[in-house]
Amino acid sequence: MTVTFEAVEDETRVTVEHRGWDTVPATHVDKHGFPGPLFLQRHAEWWRALLGSLKSKLDAGEGAPR
Repeated sequence: MTVTFEAVEDETRVTVEHRGWDTVPATHVDKHGFPGPLFLQRHAEWWRALLGSLKSKLDAGEGAPR
């Protein structure tokens, strides 16, 4: 996994890249029985929701340094 941070105006863009999924066998438990493209779509949706939740918490002042 590679995580990069990029300044975009007065915000920061965070990019998360997962690599190597093509080396994981289709029957591996991590793929939850989904075919390759559907698995990748579901994984991207999970990340989108996770990062959206983090953004909401930070926007609300939760998790901010004290």
